[in-house]
Amino acid sequence: MAPSRIKAPTGTTEASVGGHVYPTDLDGVITLPEEDANAILATDAGFTVAVEPVEPTQEHAPVINALMTAPLGASSVSFAGLDYHVDTDGTIAVPVEAVHDLEGHGYVAIEPAVTIVADPDAPAHP
Repeated sequence: MAPSRIKAPTGTTEASVGGHVYPTDLDGVITLPEEDANAILATDAGFTVAVEPVEPTQEHAPVINALMTAPLGASSVSFAGLDYHVDTDGTIAVPVEAVHDLEGHGYVAIEPAVTIVADPDAPAHP
């Protein structure tokens, strides 16, 4: 069985399944057997499947995100056909273009836009 990677909720340092303890790495990701990963993902503990990083290509332009506080009870939002999920700490990272629309629904921007550059040689856009 191939190892699986899951993303732990913010502040979580390990996961335990059947007496096995799996620590998170510096990015909050846990690598563990697929069977144990499926057991954890079946719970309502806030773990998600870890997304593998995208290899930089010319097709991947820098992504500019804004961090927002979600209204109480919100779990996700859709924008431009993509779903964005609220983290366990009540924050959500969304494209900067979504900020204005989401502010009208009770979301609050809590820090300036953050640039995530998929290609380290590509210039960052302010």
